Amino acid sequence: MADREQAALAEKGVSAWNRWRAEHPGVRPDLAKAHLVHRKLKGADLYAADLRGADLTGTDLTGADLRRANLEGAALGGAVLKKALLLRANLAGAQLRGADLTQADQKAELTGTRLWGIRQGGWKLAGVRCAHVYLDPEGRLRVPRRGAFDEGEFERRYRVSPTFTLAMKAPFDAEDYAHLERHVAQINKKHPAWGLKIGFIDLRGAEARVRFEVALETHVDAARKALSD
Repeated sequence: MADREQAALAEKGVSAWNRWRAEHPGVRPDLAKAHLVHRKLKGADLYAADLRGADLTGTDLTGADLRRANLEGAALGGAVLKKALLLRANLAGAQLRGADLTQADQKAELTGTRLWGIRQGGWKLAGVRCAHVYLDPEGRLRVPRRGAFDEGEFERRYRVSPTFTLAMKAPFDAEDYAHLERHVAQINKKHPAWGLKIGFIDLRGAEARVRFEVALETHVDAARKALSD
């Protein structure tokens, strides 16, 4: 459990928290399982903090220093992590549903995270460690379906490229994903230059909305047509 005094300081906001960190540079923050929902922690010094199982739902962590922080199993749904520093942070099993990772510097452990409905424009993926992720909120849609990503595969799949979105029938489950993977593979065999990839899947509405990526903007219309045929 979190240290009560430290958790209380974090609840007060970033000024009180960063002042305490500056006064206690040798203390590793213990915020495991802390309840820090919808807090304002923009620019917070959370270097090497223990945040395992912490509830950070909706918390503003813009520009926060989360290097070497342990966020294993943390709830980060709707959290704002714009430009956050995540070098060697551990987000294994974290719930990132709807989180904003715009321009976040990853280089983190992302195995088992739930990357559903996130915003990732300009996020930096070089050095990310990831064996598999889940693209749905319940953790059923595992990618890859078996085994682990090859070295560098996560970065290749999820780096920011030209995108387009298509609506698919709901419910969209693992079997549908497997069928879509086969269809994409067939298209890439015929048009390898397109580099067509399945991106993130939004299951929030009446239809599943699947984001696709291609190598160049000029490939978007042709790839969209091939998928729709």
